[in-house]
Amino acid sequence: MTTAYDTVIAVDVRPGRYLPLFLVSGDAFWAQGKLDRALVLYDSVHRADISRGITEASICRTLAIDNVHHEALRRFTLSDAPDSVRIALLDSLLSVDPTDMLVQFLRGKTLLRLQRYDDAKKTLQGFDIGGTDAQLETSRRVAIGQALFRLHRFQEAKAAFWESLNVAYSDGAKTMVDQWVERCDWMSRHEARYLLPKTGM
Repeated sequence: MTTAYDTVIAVDVRPGRYLPLFLVSGDAFWAQGKLDRALVLYDSVHRADISRGITEASICRTLAIDNVHHEALRRFTLSDAPDSVRIALLDSLLSVDPTDMLVQFLRGKTLLRLQRYDDAKKTLQGFDIGGTDAQLETSRRVAIGQALFRLHRFQEAKAAFWESLNVAYSDGAKTMVDQWVERCDWMSRHEARYLLPKTGM
């Protein structure tokens, strides 16, 4: 991937059209230990703000490179192992330093993907990463809302979604929050119907 970047993307007169590939190109340079080149690509993705997920990934990678647990976080980020295996690495890092907010953030998001919603909520509620990066703090609050939604705690979920807008407001974020709030309101009204057992024909 690094060869493709150097021979195709970097020499293109409009390299910006390859922005979606910058993240994986950065990962390839990171894997080779070329940290400066990886950071340049992650920064380009961050500034372009293509999507919330890709922007979040670029921020986490940038912070991971500067983290004291850099090598372990590189293995976590670039590993193809399932989340159920990768989370053990995060747990081992937190046993050494339970205050590492990046590791806590990654653990909370991983637990959310594993559908361990209560554990995800507890992890994500244990810190505030806004002093490090406002966009990650927004993502943290949205993730708390998503966990609470899955736990059928809809009013608390709505509060978490609304609070996310206090950190880094944008029209896109407002649209996303409005959609989640609508889901919460709909489920609050109709939840009982879907939890009751089905009757005969």
